[in-house]
Amino acid sequence: MSIFKYKTYKGYNYSDCINNFNKDILEIDKQINEGSDSHIYSLKNDNTKIIKVINLNEYYKYNTLSTELEVNNLLINENVSPKIYDVWKCLEKDKNKDTRSFLNQPLIGILKFDKMDKNLLSVSNESKINTNSLLNKIHIIHKKDIAHMDIKLDNIMLKGNEIYIIDYGIALIYNTKVSNQLFLLQNNYLYKVFKHIKKEEAFAYDYILLIIAMYFIFSPEKLQSFTLDVISNMKKENILEIDIINSKKISSFVYNELKEYSTLKLYNKFVKHTIFIYDLTPNKQKEYLNEKITHSNHIIPIIRIT
Repeated sequence: MSIFKYKTYKGYNYSDCINNFNKDILEIDKQINEGSDSHIYSLKNDNTKIIKVINLNEYYKYNTLSTELEVNNLLINENVSPKIYDVWKCLEKDKNKDTRSFLNQPLIGILKFDKMDKNLLSVSNESKINTNSLLNKIHIIHKKDIAHMDIKLDNIMLKGNEIYIIDYGIALIYNTKVSNQLFLLQNNYLYKVFKHIKKEEAFAYDYILLIIAMYFIFSPEKLQSFTLDVISNMKKENILEIDIINSKKISSFVYNELKEYSTLKLYNKFVKHTIFIYDLTPNKQKEYLNEKITHSNHIIPIIRIT
């Protein structure tokens, strides 16, 4: 279970909750980012921290927040992710009852994090990315029996020269019954497929997503060496070729559900190339990648897998 205890506030709607929270607790400065279910705010009284406000009006989102906190507990001493300092929730009220939330579900959840400098989407110089550190941190996450399941440039952050992995809302945790029960209660599209995924398949999924993320910012030469390093990490975690192949069932479901067919095509190509070179000698691996990875004419340094 999470070590955090919610501190509770009440309001009639989302903005009312924020205003009550802001008045009683912190001086929110301005919104600096926005996701599909969350908003990030800077603080007037502390420029080293940020506030993440999560809309929890659907039941599964409450469980994604619980998963985020559980992962934070497991990684708290690993220097892998930004530290969570405090957690608040705000219960929605109506005129006739103290609250009208489903199973006392909060209207919003509020987390206080260490502030990061930027995500990898904004990094234009590939030499600034310490790939050894990045792979080591993914490996640490996996050693804790956690599969992130949403590796992308948005979720890899830099603070100075240090890399951090963020956003564990749909992570799978394999070493605790509590989090798996919480996750399986989520009534969202991921439930149908994720509950059947083996640990090694989920880890393979993370690694292929990681290669795809670097596809958008690395030169062909950099991606070639990075791919070989990823394969080395996969073998270190006893990921087999069949696990990489089976990871395609995750990508197929997710990307079809999101209607991101170009990403699905890209995922399948990376699986194909990774499997082909998985057990070749290093020289043969490099020879294959030199032939298959070429420059594109894109405005940013994207590479094309043929």
